Amino acid sequence: MRIASDAASAICTWPGLATPPGTAETTAASRSVVDGLLVAGTVLVTPADATRPRRRCQGLWTTATVVHRRVPGRAGLDRVAGMEDVRVRYRKYDGALHWHFDALRLGTDEFGTWLGCPAGTVLQRGHELTLVWEEAQVLLVPVDRWWTANFNAEPHRTEIYCDIASVATWHGDELRAVDLDLDVVRRRDGRVELLDEDEFAEHQVKYGYPPDVVAAAEAAAADLYRSISANEEPFATRYRTWLAKVSGPARSPGPDPDGERG
Repeated sequence: MRIASDAASAICTWPGLATPPGTAETTAASRSVVDGLLVAGTVLVTPADATRPRRRCQGLWTTATVVHRRVPGRAGLDRVAGMEDVRVRYRKYDGALHWHFDALRLGTDEFGTWLGCPAGTVLQRGHELTLVWEEAQVLLVPVDRWWTANFNAEPHRTEIYCDIASVATWHGDELRAVDLDLDVVRRRDGRVELLDEDEFAEHQVKYGYPPDVVAAAEAAAADLYRSISANEEPFATRYRTWLAKVSGPARSPGPDPDGERG
């Protein structure tokens, strides 16, 4: 669903930011945060955190490892040769930096552009919480749709995780979107759930979402819920072809974490 171009343009200007992303000042700041996480592909964690965290954390892929130390470099992306390295940046409606990470541009089909994140890829929320994905994932970026979709390799307990967000736009090698709170997920056992309706309602007041943005987000969530429940493509099998490009051998499921990405 598309909305009026003036509303879409307003979102893409990142409301609340004194300096829009992509300018020299903002780009330098965001890169300095991401570039200080890993060294030689080795994640440094405290012994107590070398297991799957069992906690609720907004925006958290629950089988990620929490990183407490910052050292130079990145991991995961250079495991797949010959693919373009891109940056993914989500913000909240007030312009605050949300989840951001590096990915590989795998290719494009009729459903959109597919980005890959091998196991070991680092992500960070804002300028604070830093995580490392334990399973490989692919991210589908559709054209003119108010969502993006993550597809997780096994043994992650969530097969599909869709973020309701503004229409994603490319700025050079950087993908930008504004997170609009709602999420649609499909568990590995086939259950489909709509998450974070309370947060969506709260932020309509806190951030002053315009009515057309609210309507677009709600319509996107309803359409995704129907499509995923009906097992329509690309949510049936198409994503597996792309996921295979960044996935290693399957592992046995570990304990079922009780955390949740939101």
